[in-house]
Order: sequence, then structure tokens, then C-alpha cells
Amino acid sequence: MHRRGFTLIELLVVIGVLAALSSMLIPAIMIAQNKARDAKCMTLISQVKGALEKYKINAGIYPEGPARVAGQTPGQHAGWAPIFGSGTSMRSATLIKESDWQSVNGDLLWALAATDADNFRVNSADPFLRDPYTSGVQGNVLRYRPARFYPFTSRGTNTTNGTLPGPEAVGQIDSDDPPMPDSYQIWSIGRDGIDQYGVKNSDDKPGWTAR
Repeated sequence: MHRRGFTLIELLVVIGVLAALSSMLIPAIMIAQNKARDAKCMTLISQVKGALEKYKINAGIYPEGPARVAGQTPGQHAGWAPIFGSGTSMRSATLIKESDWQSVNGDLLWALAATDADNFRVNSADPFLRDPYTSGVQGNVLRYRPARFYPFTSRGTNTTNGTLPGPEAVGQIDSDDPPMPDSYQIWSIGRDGIDQYGVKNSDDKPGWTAR
């Protein structure tokens, strides 16, 4: 029995249906991938926060500079003050270079590895905590900044002079402070790869909800 092939119209209809299904499926896949990255990011930040609490129990403070423990390699700088600035010359997160964030991040990983070896190890080929939204050795790193390197604003009072209100106060570095003045800031720069820490409606992922 002779079997006829598909007509041109039938093929076009099939192609049109497949295109319509793809147009609906691709956004769903992207949404699922973004949710997976969000979950991975917050899981990593939670692990870092847990290790930081262990570090504080042992050392009495959160990491504030290069490790000086025997067998560990200090960061590129003698301390973090040249990176973050000090006093009234503290720098906004958006003004700090990626290479300097790497220096801080590498020091932080040494501290976490010494405190929580089950979850953190230093890989000599890539000795950083990479931002989950990037991949490979060229990716950005997770941001970390201890409280001593930014003015903390509480209840609308600026710590620089104790009088000016809110985020507009002189000396206020970023608007997304942690909940405790002796704490730290930790965040991912998000999917867009642009550091906009403290900027309203940015896609950066902080370790806690902004006030």
C-alpha cells in the first residue's frame, strides 16, 4: 500500500506547534534554573554564616584581616584597611576592585577552613569562595566585610557624629546594614554580575533582609 508523505502545510503546522511549545518551555526552564541558583547561593551564605559563628566562639571576633595562623598564607595585603579604607575615608562596596574582594575572600576562606574543615577547604588552584551566580576561576567572589570597616547606623543615628538621620547621614557607606553593630556584611552580587550592595531593587543577595 502506498504511504503518502507529509504535506508542506502539515509540516508548517508541526513546526508552529513545536515553536509555540518551546516559547512556553524555555522561560519555565530559565525560572527553574534561577530558583536553583538562588537556593544554592543562600545555602552557601548560610554555611558561611554558621562557620563565622564558630570562628567568633573560638577567636572572640569575626575575621577582620589576613590569617596569621602557622601554616597559612596571608592575603596580598598586610591588613584590610587599605582595601576598605578607615575612619571617614571608608569606601562604598561598589568602589572596591574585584582583585581586592578576592584578597579579602581568600583570607576569609582560610579562616573558615581552619574553623569548619568539613564544609570549607582551600583549593590551591582556586582559593576563593566563588559567587554561585558565576562559574569557573574567572568568576566573581562572595563579598564579606566586617563591621569595623563600615559605619553602622542604628535607629536613624549615625555612629560618626551621633546626630544625623538614616542612610543620608555622613559616613553611611551602604544602606543594607546587618542586624547587629558588631557583626558583618556578606552578600552575592547576583545574576547581573554587578555589585549594587545597598541599592534598592538590586538583585544582590545579602545574608539577611534589609531594614
